[in-house]
This record gives sequence, structure tokens and C-alpha cells, in this order.
Amino acid sequence: MAGKKISALSAATDLATNDLVEMVDVSDTSMGPTGTNKKATLSQLIGPLLTATPGSMVANTAMVADSNGKMEGVSAAQLARLNVNAGAWAPNKALTTDAAGRLLDVSSSQFVALTFVAGTWAAGKVLVPDTGGLLAGVSQTQFTTLAVTPGSFTNSKAVVLNGSGVVGNAKMTIDTQTPGVSLTTGTNSVSLSASSVSVGSSSGRVALAALSLTFTASPYNTVYGQTKLEIHTDNGNIIADASRSPAFIRIYLGDAQCYLTSNSLKFQGATGGSLDIRLEGLPTSMPAERNRLWVDTAAGNVLKIRL
Repeated sequence: MAGKKISALSAATDLATNDLVEMVDVSDTSMGPTGTNKKATLSQLIGPLLTATPGSMVANTAMVADSNGKMEGVSAAQLARLNVNAGAWAPNKALTTDAAGRLLDVSSSQFVALTFVAGTWAAGKVLVPDTGGLLAGVSQTQFTTLAVTPGSFTNSKAVVLNGSGVVGNAKMTIDTQTPGVSLTTGTNSVSLSASSVSVGSSSGRVALAALSLTFTASPYNTVYGQTKLEIHTDNGNIIADASRSPAFIRIYLGDAQCYLTSNSLKFQGATGGSLDIRLEGLPTSMPAERNRLWVDTAAGNVLKIRL
């Protein structure tokens, strides 16, 4: 072993507290100006590091929890948060990035957003108020308006939709999903979509679409369209439709109806009933114009056509 370099010695595998190591005592210059070679046990080397007051934090000294598992007010349960898997999210555990600087697919460059100057706005950085509760002139009081309950209207608070796209209170509700935006106050409502506006109450509804206007008050209903008009009541129904060829007017109640076009007139009685057709105001003498109806009273009120 004589003359063999320490670097050439084999490495120790099983260490014990009384194993010896070589050291240089720089305070003893009896062997040379840079110190004197001496021996020491492993327990002598680590002993000073363990010279600690349990429960306290001292520079260059190991940390030892007190009998309650605390370290200057930090509980054992809180220290347990340091028992983590690097790069993983775990409840009640500290966040530690893996060797690639990632935390469950969050890159180290994204964590740079946490490098901020308190009280300032900066692109790609988180917002942290300064000690006065300000952020570039926005006070802490103003930030409290963001402390809201999603889906509710609250005085002096921001409006935030809930997960269903709805916000409201006892007096009004806004629904941004169906049919587009819906305002509701009691039995009154207004619905807005890209193609229609509907205003309703307990007594009826008015709906405006791209090509029609509808009034509804059950059982009555009226629809005004670009080329069509519909009126529906208890007393009967009227449809005037110019979208077809030929255009027509239909008046009906149940099975009974009258159907009129530019070149025809059709009457239909109710099933199982009678058909009553009245022509009033006709001339009682033969008119000069051809193809006119007239009543020949001299022949016993006979309906005739002047050909």
C-alpha cells in the first residue's frame, strides 16, 4: 500500500460511523503552511452538522423537527408535502418539475410566467398586486369585483356566466345558449337569435323572423310574411298566399271553406251539413257588360249570366 495514491484505492461500500477518513486540518500548520494531515471518523465529520436545536432553522446546520413534528411553526403534515414525485400533480404536495423542467406537460418556459414584478402588467406574466393592493393603478378594492358567483347578478360585482351559459337573479335571467340570448323577467321574456326576435308574456307572444312577423295570443295567431298572410281565430281562419301560382285566398272553419283564385271560386260545405251561398246586390235587369251575373225577377228570381 505504501506509495499508492488515494485516488487509486478501491471505493468503500459499507460505511460505519467509526470508519476513518483522511482530512487536512488547515488550522494546524505543523506539517506545512497549508495544514496538517489527520484522521477523523465519519461521525466526527457529520456531527457538527447535526448540532441543531430541534424545531429551529439555523444556517449551515441540519434541520431537526421538534417533538411535535414542527419546524418553526411548520407542521409535520406540511413538511409531508415535500414527499413528491417530480413532474407530477398530487393533492397536498409541493410542485417539483422533472428533469426536463416539466410538470404534467407544463413546460419550464410556461413557468417563466411566474417571474413577475409585483404591481405591473407584463405580457406572458401572471398578475400580482403590489403591497398596496394595486396593479398598474387598479386597486385591491376594484379587484374584489371579480369575487363573484358564476351565474348570478350581484351589485358591484362582475357578471360571469355559469357552466350552462346562464346568468340571472330573481328579476331577470340571461340565457346565451337557447335560442341565442334570452331575457326573462317573471312571465315576460325576450329571445334573440341570429335570425329572429321573440317577445312574450303570459298573454301572448310577438315573433319577428327574417321573412315573417307572428302575433300569438292563444287561441289566436296571426302571421305576416313576405308573400303570405295567416289569421287564425275561434271564428274562422284566413290564408292569403301569393307564393303559389295562382295566388289564392282561403277562408275556412272546420271542413267548410271558400277558395278563391284569379280564375276560380270554390265553396265547400261542412261534412254532414248544408252549403249556404248568398249573392247579394246583383242587378235585377240584364247588364250591358258580358259575363255578368244578374237576377231575373220577372222569371221568378232566376240567377242568369249575361253572355
